[in-house]
Amino acid sequence: MSGWSACIIAGFDEFEFTAELVRALGTFRELEPDRGRPRAWNIEFAHYPRNAFEWSLRLEGSNEVEDAPHLRGGAAVAWRVLKNASLTLEYLRADYRRGLAEDSGDRSLHKAHQFGAQLSIDF
Repeated sequence: MSGWSACIIAGFDEFEFTAELVRALGTFRELEPDRGRPRAWNIEFAHYPRNAFEWSLRLEGSNEVEDAPHLRGGAAVAWRVLKNASLTLEYLRADYRRGLAEDSGDRSLHKAHQFGAQLSIDF
């Protein structure tokens, strides 16, 4: 199955904006009708000031993508602890469409909250 995608990246001074859209051109016969023509998109705004902190906001969504949220958004903050080390903290809230995602107990997912932390070290 073929698809198409579009991406825009715009940056000015210490700000950056990105947007992306991906879509199937036809319907996947192997998938159920409510998941046969998936599409996904995301937008992100980031601020990279000239100090040790950076932050970003993200909003993304999908239709007909199994186990993916219909809508998810959140924020991330990164702190450059040392020249070659940084710590990133992220929070994302997701909303799911009924019947497209289940938890490990086979219950339909409605909402999810994700917290993440990452320590990166460059060698």
